[in-house]
Amino acid sequence: MKKYCVLAPAGNVQALQCAVNNGADAVYLGLDKFNARMKADNFTVDNLAQWADYCHLYGVKVYVTLNTSLKQDEFCDAVSLLHDIYSSNADGVIVTDLALMQYCRDNLPNMEVVASTQLNIHDRYGAQFVKNLGATTVVLSRESTYRAVSEVKSVGVEVECFIHGALCVCQSGQCLMSAMAGGNSGNRGLCAQPCRRIYGCNHDGEARRGYLLSAKDMCGAAITQDLLNAGADVFKIEGRNRRPQYAGETSAVYSEIFGSGGVLSVDSVDRLKAIYNRGDYVADNYLNGDNSDIICSRVQGHMGLFVGTVNQDGTINTTRKIDKGDGFKLFKNGKECGGAVATVTQSGKMRLSGSGVVKNAEAYLTTSVKQLERVDAVRRTIGVSLNFFARAGEPLRLVACSGDVQVDVLGDIAQKALKSPTAAEEIRQQLSKTGDSYYTITDIVVDAGGVFIPKSVLNALRRNCLSQLTESIVKAYTDRLNRKPVNIMPVANSADGIKSAKTMVFCRSVSQLKQSIELGCDYSVVVEENLNKQTVSQYLAVKDDIFFDVPPFANLDYIDRILPKEVGLCVHNVGGVQLARESGRRYICGQGLNIYNTYGTVFEDAVAFVYSLELTLKEISSILSSKGFVFVDGHPVLMRFVHCPLKNTFGGSCEKCSFKPLVYTDELGNNFEIRRRRDTICTFDLVNVKKMYVAHKINFAGNFALDCDNAAVNYYQSLNRGVKTSYDYDKPYILGRLFDKVN
Repeated sequence: MKKYCVLAPAGNVQALQCAVNNGADAVYLGLDKFNARMKADNFTVDNLAQWADYCHLYGVKVYVTLNTSLKQDEFCDAVSLLHDIYSSNADGVIVTDLALMQYCRDNLPNMEVVASTQLNIHDRYGAQFVKNLGATTVVLSRESTYRAVSEVKSVGVEVECFIHGALCVCQSGQCLMSAMAGGNSGNRGLCAQPCRRIYGCNHDGEARRGYLLSAKDMCGAAITQDLLNAGADVFKIEGRNRRPQYAGETSAVYSEIFGSGGVLSVDSVDRLKAIYNRGDYVADNYLNGDNSDIICSRVQGHMGLFVGTVNQDGTINTTRKIDKGDGFKLFKNGKECGGAVATVTQSGKMRLSGSGVVKNAEAYLTTSVKQLERVDAVRRTIGVSLNFFARAGEPLRLVACSGDVQVDVLGDIAQKALKSPTAAEEIRQQLSKTGDSYYTITDIVVDAGGVFIPKSVLNALRRNCLSQLTESIVKAYTDRLNRKPVNIMPVANSADGIKSAKTMVFCRSVSQLKQSIELGCDYSVVVEENLNKQTVSQYLAVKDDIFFDVPPFANLDYIDRILPKEVGLCVHNVGGVQLARESGRRYICGQGLNIYNTYGTVFEDAVAFVYSLELTLKEISSILSSKGFVFVDGHPVLMRFVHCPLKNTFGGSCEKCSFKPLVYTDELGNNFEIRRRRDTICTFDLVNVKKMYVAHKINFAGNFALDCDNAAVNYYQSLNRGVKTSYDYDKPYILGRLFDKVN
């Protein structure tokens, strides 16, 4: 039995077929709603069962993504879709919404439930949380370490790791940038990729400009055995928006590498680079706890495989074979200068034609005609042995065996030969003609004598037999799934309305904590840059009934050690919730948990929660809860990084750290500040320099969450006391998404 599963992306039917034919062990795909790659062609409820059967014929598993944030009015539709997926016999579902995961556990037996990478799981705490909710597999955050892989495996779940493809610059599941910038939410499958744009930054007199937030792609070709040894089970290739041949070639390369025990062929990485390569790849930086060399600032898309430099006449100085129609991206002095296509001159020479064809330009192969043709041409077949029997006066009989499946098919009555009987070799020849079917005949035993059998009869018998074999193989797979007929069940809605309006204030210093106390805030949350015993004691000397904000990539064992048990936690992922529960601490669900709806009972023990910043006030009004808070004023975190922006943009090392807040400026002149957080490692928060301000649009009481600011806190406190006052902010500001819904 295989100890690994190569999981390939299937953005459409062609990609699915390419992946299956080229060796994938499993595919993941999305339907036309509630999946995190809505820009892919995707599949439908109507054709899902058909393609699940196709995959199951080859023993390939099918996972369907239901991995977006679900608004209140979408949840019931998502449950209905979940039942469609279940009845289609897909092997499992990849889920982000925790109430939906809870529903799977309680109502859909014998279906694998995969906890999406959007849940930001990278330790035993997060793994235990989703296991309790019914998850059978955990997709680790892309930023996870080898140690995290082993730790999650010890919880008793399957571990799924990304092995190849795009690395989001932001921590998994913690990005609001696209939603805030233009209303297209990455959490809902419509990321506009603002991280792939050009930014500028100055630091200590040095200026940098480029794709400063564009992460390199990952290529784990050289570390497959390390991940296996750490405990990984499933190896995920990212890329449902890429061309079908990408799914095929990556499936082929990784299947070959795993099948050879981790040995790379001479051209393994070259094949991967040619099919898609952003930034010449990163392998196991994050896995080794290295947060440098993640960013590729000179190019934000496919840069391909370096093949040589351009000569004066447009030919390439290379040892590689170039084919007519091959596509190239060209660079000069480290910057992209254009593209080109290989053409043939009248003299038969291969040269480049296109913009940027200048002497000494570096040529990178981005489209190989022969590679695409080769990937498309591969056909995966199933080995079958045949036993043929013919006796005059009795029905022809053909028995087909494939693995544990056998079919026994009868045909026409065999006729005694009047002259020359049909030879055994001729029978074998006809039965071997599988044509465009799924099968390769590995062995044929013929037991016939003295009969004449027309070729058309043999062909019809073969076709009928293989058709029945196909049905039997798929049925045997489906029977093993052991699905039960189930009805859609109601899900509890925990919205209970606001009983008494309250305020939650985020403080970033001891002095701000004192202000929040003086202003009479209901919940004080400390967002400390350096979490250690000394800083904790300084806050506790002021007040002990407070909550400490826990970064989503914090070392939770360390947090548990330095924070007294009576102190509350404000957490941003499910690992933080699990820590709070195991240690008996009070907890608040912070913005990183991105709470979109009030279905299920997942966070019923929370003291409070912050509604997703991607919801409008109108949407929140339909799910009002006594525990729910609306963020209305301050600088919400738009991205969280594990990589160090200072090291990646300006160089340097941790030993000689000179970090101070960095400001990245986009092409429109918008400024974003990057702040550092530290426990045992450094993580970083990106915020808009412009403050979120909506007081001029809100004149009613409610549960409000905001950064500590005297004027703002006074205003919202007054509203909650029924006193009308004013709070004007005359600097440039943003409204967030409270009045303009996200897609």
